[in-house]
Amino acid sequence: MAEEAKKTRVVVVGGGPGGYVAAIRAAQLGADVTLVEKAKLGGTCLNVVCIPTKAMLHAAEFAKAPQDAAEWGVHLTLDKLDFGAVVAQKTAVCSKLTGGVAALLKSSKVRVINGEAHFIAPRKLSVCKEDGSSELIEGERIILATGSVPVIPPIDGLRESKYMIDSTGALSLSEVPESLLVIGGGVIGVELACAYCAFGSKVTIIEALPRLCPTIDYELGDLLRKELEKQGIEILTGYKVTRVIDKDTCAEVTAVSETDTRTIPCTKLLAALGRRPYTDDLNLDACGIRYERSKVLVDEYLQTNVAGVYAIGDCVGKIMLAHTASAQGETAAENALGEKNAYAPACVPSCFYTFPEVASTGFTEAQA
Repeated sequence: MAEEAKKTRVVVVGGGPGGYVAAIRAAQLGADVTLVEKAKLGGTCLNVVCIPTKAMLHAAEFAKAPQDAAEWGVHLTLDKLDFGAVVAQKTAVCSKLTGGVAALLKSSKVRVINGEAHFIAPRKLSVCKEDGSSELIEGERIILATGSVPVIPPIDGLRESKYMIDSTGALSLSEVPESLLVIGGGVIGVELACAYCAFGSKVTIIEALPRLCPTIDYELGDLLRKELEKQGIEILTGYKVTRVIDKDTCAEVTAVSETDTRTIPCTKLLAALGRRPYTDDLNLDACGIRYERSKVLVDEYLQTNVAGVYAIGDCVGKIMLAHTASAQGETAAENALGEKNAYAPACVPSCFYTFPEVASTGFTEAQA
C-alpha cells in the first residue's frame, strides 16, 4: 500500500476537524496531499461553533461563580464584566488553535490552498483563490469535508430582522444584550442561553417540540430544564415562532402553542435551529455525485457513488460532531489509499456544555 500511496494525489476539500485529520492521515500513508480551505483552518468547530462557544462558557462560569458560591456560604461579588475582553480572549483561543492546525499540516507536508473549490469533472476541481485568481487541481482521490451552515427557517420577518443573529453572530457581539430570545432548544441554543444568562441577559428559549433538548434522554432533558429555570432562563416548549416584527429598540416575536399565543420583546433574537450540510458551491452535478438536498450520499466506506470520491463530517448530514468527522477523516483517508474499513461506530458520545453539563452515549431509554 505504501508504494501505491506515494503515487497517489489526494485532494481534501475543507480544513475542519474532518478535513485536516484526513489530510494528515493521507500524508502519513505517503500520499501527495493538497487541502483546500475557503476560510480559516479548523473549520466550523474551531472558528464559529464548538471552541468559541466553550471559551465563552468558560468566562460565563466565572461570571456565575458568585451565585454558585453563595449556596455554600461563600459570598463573592462580581465587580465588572468586560465583555469586549471576553470576546477578545475567545478570538485569541481560536487563533491559537487554528495556528496549531496550520503547523500540523505544514509538518506533514500537506499543501494548503486558500480558496473555494468546485468540480469541473470527476477528478478535477477549480479553486477560486482569495486574490481572485483560479487554479486547476486534479486528484486521483478526493475527500469532501465542506462542513455545515446554520439553518434560518422561513419564519415571517425573521431573516429580515435587524435584531436576528445566528450562532456565529452570537459569539461576536460587542455587548451583552439586555434580553435574548433563543429559537431552538437544542445543543447550540441551550449552551449560548447558559452563557448569556450568566453574563446578565434576560433569556427565553422557545422550542417547538414538547421537550427541551429532544435528542437526549427524556429524564436528563427534564432535569436540565429544571436547572436552567432555576438560573432564571424562561423556557417555552410546544411553541412555534410564527412572526417577527422589528420595533425601534427591539424585535417582537409571536409564539403560538395549541392553547396560547404570546408576544415577546427581545433586543437580540438568536436563530439556533441546527445546521445543514454545506455543499452549495461544489457543483456536484458536474461529476455525477449523488446527493439528497444538500447532503452527500456515501456508503459504509464513506465513498460516494463516484469511485475515488469520499465525503465525511457534516456534509454527509448524519452526526454533526467534530470527533465524528475526525474519525471519519481517518477512515476515508485509509480507504482512499487501499484499505477497506467500514465506518460503523457502535455508539458516539456527545455532550451539552450547559450548566450543568449533560453527556450521553448509545441508545436513550426511549430508543431502546
